[in-house]
Amino acid sequence: MTYLTQRTTQRAADRAEEQRRAAALAEERRAEQIRTVLEFIRFALEAEGVAHARPPEWEVGDEWYRTARPAMDGLRIAENGVHLLCATGLHAPTTAYARALNRQSARSTIKRAWPSAWNRSRWSS
Repeated sequence: MTYLTQRTTQRAADRAEEQRRAAALAEERRAEQIRTVLEFIRFALEAEGVAHARPPEWEVGDEWYRTARPAMDGLRIAENGVHLLCATGLHAPTTAYARALNRQSARSTIKRAWPSAWNRSRWSS
């Protein structure tokens, strides 16, 4: 009888420990997802600021570009983090927002490099 009592008690303790570990793992994943989304928002705000500060004409290598490049790279890395760690419902909005910021920050270069294509495409977007 004591053997059965000890075995039942041990099983209950093992199940409780397993449930505690599963809950702790779920909480760690949730915290990591929240950090990932916050990182995406931080980089998105930085990239948005860079896009708004874009001069009408700029060249690769000038001061604005040196500021914009790390911001846009960080945004792409944060977007990939969202794709890897977060729910699939966040994938499309983060990709759409990152691409919109990228288009906005690069718009004047496209206009200057391909003016005829720019004029045709700017009304279709």
